[in-house]
Amino acid sequence: MAREHVARLQQLFVWPPGLRRAHVMLRDSGTVLLAGQPGSGRRTAAMMLLSSIFHDSNDFHELPPDEDDPATLSELVGKGDRLLLDLSLGAGEQRTGFEAKLRTLLPLVGKRGACLVVVLPQLRGRRSHDEFSPYTVDVGRPSETAVLWRYLRLAEIHPSRTDMSEGRLQRFLDSAPGMGELSYFAHLAVSARDRSRGANEFPAWRDEALAAFFDRSDQVAKDIGSRDGGQRALSLSVSMLPRSPPDEIFTVNTELLKVLRQPLDERPRLDHADLRQQLSDVRAGTDQHGLVQFDLLAYDAAVRTHFWTYYPDLRPKFRDWVRDCVQRKELSRAARSGLIGLYAEQSLRTACHSDLLALVREWTAVGGPDHLADEATLALSLGVEHEQYGAWFRREIRELAREPDLPGGLGRVFVRVCSEVVSLRHPDQALVRLHHLARQRRDTVAENARAALLQLVNTDDRLWRRLLRRCSLDLPRTRQSRDVALFLDLATPSRLASRQGAGRPLIADPEVRAQLGACWFVVLRRHTHTAWESHVRSWLSGAREHPHHREDLLDVLLNACSGEGRVLSRLHLISRDWAAGQARAGHHASCTPVSESLDRRIRTALGIRLPPVRSV
Repeated sequence: MAREHVARLQQLFVWPPGLRRAHVMLRDSGTVLLAGQPGSGRRTAAMMLLSSIFHDSNDFHELPPDEDDPATLSELVGKGDRLLLDLSLGAGEQRTGFEAKLRTLLPLVGKRGACLVVVLPQLRGRRSHDEFSPYTVDVGRPSETAVLWRYLRLAEIHPSRTDMSEGRLQRFLDSAPGMGELSYFAHLAVSARDRSRGANEFPAWRDEALAAFFDRSDQVAKDIGSRDGGQRALSLSVSMLPRSPPDEIFTVNTELLKVLRQPLDERPRLDHADLRQQLSDVRAGTDQHGLVQFDLLAYDAAVRTHFWTYYPDLRPKFRDWVRDCVQRKELSRAARSGLIGLYAEQSLRTACHSDLLALVREWTAVGGPDHLADEATLALSLGVEHEQYGAWFRREIRELAREPDLPGGLGRVFVRVCSEVVSLRHPDQALVRLHHLARQRRDTVAENARAALLQLVNTDDRLWRRLLRRCSLDLPRTRQSRDVALFLDLATPSRLASRQGAGRPLIADPEVRAQLGACWFVVLRRHTHTAWESHVRSWLSGAREHPHHREDLLDVLLNACSGEGRVLSRLHLISRDWAAGQARAGHHASCTPVSESLDRRIRTALGIRLPPVRSV
């Protein structure tokens, strides 16, 4: 989980009724299920529980809510893990599915000393006494006034109690708004303060925010209805590039008129109104910095919502418009990023998520402009992070990553999104997708994915074990050189012999040694010695550098060679040359136990007498 995100939530969080009891239950039993009303902030409460129990770290990860396979779930729960499972988007009638998942997870969590917080879906007719009741806590709503107060104080706005008890604001707070609505209202109040440049006090900012929150949509609908086509296009253009220079507004508006095939005014240019007058006609102008914005707070958001809601037939045209605008070099990077963010917001709100992925594919198509990789990465990141459609985007990445000839540009974007975004909340899903990408035929995609994959698992023993298990299952049946390279880079003696936290070294685990042996078995038999000789030498050096694990490391190699005289003979030659080189480098005393132990085992396995390995 991103530490910055959790840290900000901690600053804003107000403990709701019931959460203290949940805190005690999680501390004592390691599991708690949070029930409550939608919009009450249960997901945030779950993250705060995990953070408050473990003051030393925000290092917890999220289990995918759509994963039901018991074997896969078992792989997702590691020893001492801190886990979040958010089922709040699931429908109440899907009770059987999530109960089966919990029956699998709860014993695993207890057996492995993990901690699990589950956000339950809104249930219809939830039974008051069932097998999960001992773990279930009803979490109420935090004080709406306290939540809003916390948001405002963090923005250095300090309203009085009288300011907060104004009639319309109090009615809003008494209406049980969702935490997202409270956050948005606070954002409006802060924006009103910033627009006023400190000229007013909180009551004025509050009233402007209330007007924007409750009245702006109706006002925009009335204004749009009274404008002609050109003015409507300009209204949408300004709304998609708030606080931008006039030149950029002109550029995107020209593109919109072109995409919509709006009839052009054939009069000479100087017979037209200038851009300043056109902006004034749609309630817009420039601020003290010369940047274009609407005159009214939150007018831009209401305009965007209006067009995507009430012009549904134009949504494909809006997609094409954004596609073309982002390719215009006249737009600054900030303008392109802002345009993508606002487009993603509307396309995801209106269930046009496939349009967002289509843009990513177009911006990374073969022969397309190379400078759009950052923009494609941003668009896809917004998709995979979305609360409702994130799982859909992650599934699409997985399926496309399985195609061996994925376009290079798209593959590189997938690697970035998986390693930089998906890994924060769903590290296991990032691992699977990066593993598929590491098998791509295009070298740059495969190499980038392999490097990202190794970085992901390098400091996490559970993820490292999961990747090794995938290698041990896949290597015997795929014979892919990419898989061999990945395994050899993954299974380094230094990583195997190192200790992560309080855990024991990986090489000390019999299951790990068996999986290592299965991988080495395939590598040594099916691939030429030039592919693995240098790694065998590194393995022997690792045995020298880690004498406490020397026998375990050598056992893995010898067991993988068992019954294969050709490989054993090659191993004997490698060991002999390695020992000579180590002796010349001044490591005679430390390499001798390794070479002699390996020599003895090889001669026993071959059943013949070979000249012993001697260090010089």
